Amino acid sequence: CLGWRLQGFRPTEWDYRVYEERAYEILVSPRGRAAILHGGLIWRLALEILGSDALERAVQGPSEGVFQYAQAVKPRHGPTYYDDALTPEEIDIICGTYKIADSGHKDPVYWSWWPRPAQW
Repeated sequence: CLGWRLQGFRPTEWDYRVYEERAYEILVSPRGRAAILHGGLIWRLALEILGSDALERAVQGPSEGVFQYAQAVKPRHGPTYYDDALTPEEIDIICGTYKIADSGHKDPVYWSWWPRPAQW
């Protein structure tokens, strides 16, 4: 995620710019292809941030780090196939997620610029 914030956090334009920079860093790396393949809002945010370069990345095939951050597809018969996948941390950054320190809750409260996939 983009870090911890205190209860009552009110995001600013600067916070949004930092979010865009962090998301851009992931999306222009070889990991960006996984965002395009993820679909849904993650795909749409990748298209918005990367522009026309985004779709070209999707057809380039798995990155060299595919076995480090991969999702396995195992058909009923035959070999297992691997493709790029995002980590939960990368998804949180692309969605612009912050953890809010709230003494009234055992678990952190999350705030994000865009809905996280788990919210759907």
